[in-house]
Amino acid sequence: MTNTELILSMLAEASTKDISIAMQPNDFEESKKVARQGGHVANVARKELE
Repeated sequence: MTNTELILSMLAEASTKDISIAMQPNDFEESKKVARQGGHVANVARKELE
């Protein structure tokens, strides 16, 4: 894994944690939505880097 990949992974994890705290998901489906949003943040950052 490259340094960039590690940073993007850390960004996704941190974003997911922050979104989860804000949204407080109650079930698995809501948790999946939170995880997708956190991944989306990292994906946007990756596209900006490219």
